Amino acid sequence: MKEVHKKVSIKFYGRLKDFLTKKSSVIEHKFVDRRSIKDLIESYNIPHTEVDVILVNDKSVDFSYLINDGDLIKVYPPGFVLGGKKVKRLSKQVRGEPKFICDVHLGALARNLRKFGLDVLYDNSYSDETIAEISIKEKRIILTKDIGLLKRKEVRYGYFVRSDEPDKQSAEVLDNFSVVKYMKPFSRCLDCGTKLKRISRAIAKSKMPDHVFDEEMVFYHCSNCDKIYWQGSHILKMMEGLRNLLNSIR
Repeated sequence: MKEVHKKVSIKFYGRLKDFLTKKSSVIEHKFVDRRSIKDLIESYNIPHTEVDVILVNDKSVDFSYLINDGDLIKVYPPGFVLGGKKVKRLSKQVRGEPKFICDVHLGALARNLRKFGLDVLYDNSYSDETIAEISIKEKRIILTKDIGLLKRKEVRYGYFVRSDEPDKQSAEVLDNFSVVKYMKPFSRCLDCGTKLKRISRAIAKSKMPDHVFDEEMVFYHCSNCDKIYWQGSHILKMMEGLRNLLNSIR
């Protein structure tokens, strides 16, 4: 018996087009058996964490909707303006100061974001399962180059990093999340992300080589790494780099 194919039309908007191999304005999708609209969207390599609003025949639906023959589907990312239309918002938003966790490929990004004083977890031994568990438990936004990680059913908060260059990755994250008001440059350890505490010159002197120590310096200490930070010329250079990075997204 010949299979009867059904068809839906689907259009992706905004940054969701980044995931498509063909940038067609409207995709005609043929199917035999009904499936959830979440499965349909993720079949185009778009993780559910990147989707905020789905309209089917101009009505707002959630991920459980089962597609029907002839459906006209529109899919929008977070932040897309819909002209005041009442819709179901599907992307999970973290309230207050956002916290992040980076996957194994994004160590340089984690370090960059820590320079801004942002709360970022990173460990190159973390498995996808561990990252997902920490994200759920601590409400951390997953930053990843692994679409499969974001497709995990239990993952609520996540963003697929498009760029391959650490500075551009940092600009991407700063541009997509409201973090500017939470930034406190050089307030965290660059190696582990622990908040730094100011220490006396006497304590700093006992932990540093004599040729490095300077009475005029201000010192900070990481209680986790036991690392000492000070405000030297290297900090001024990094501050200039951070200013340039911020200016690039304004």
